Amino acid sequence: MPVPDLPAVTFPDVELIVTAYLRTQLGTVPVVSILPATVVAPVVRVRRTGGAWKFGKRLDEARLDVDCWATSPVALNTLIASVRTALEASAGHAAEGGLITYSTELSGPAWRPEKNPELYRKGLTHQLLIRPT
Repeated sequence: MPVPDLPAVTFPDVELIVTAYLRTQLGTVPVVSILPATVVAPVVRVRRTGGAWKFGKRLDEARLDVDCWATSPVALNTLIASVRTALEASAGHAAEGGLITYSTELSGPAWRPEKNPELYRKGLTHQLLIRPT
C-alpha cells in the first residue's frame, strides 16, 4: 500500500535564524545576510548556498557559507574562530520559527578573495538541520 505524502511544511528562513543566533554569540560584531555597498570590518555574512528537504520533508538540511572580514589577520582569525565555535554549539537553538537540530562543519576556515587591500577575509562552510517550531 503506498504511503501518502505528508502535507507541505513551510520552512523558516535559515539565514534569519543563523544571523539572529550569531548576533547573540558575537556581541557587537555585525552579522548580516547581505553586505552593505561598503564593507566596514569586522563583519560576518551568512549566505545559504544549498541544501534540501530531508526525512519526509520534515527537516531542512541547509548548507551555509559564512564569511568574516576584519582589518588584520589576527582579528580575522579570532573572529572566525568565534563563529566556528558558535556554529558548532548551535544545535538546540530556536529562533525565528525554527529549531537547529544538528550542526556540522563541511569546510573549515580558508582565505577567500577580497578586493579591498585594507581588509582580510576568510570563510567556512557549515551544514545545519533545521525544523519548523
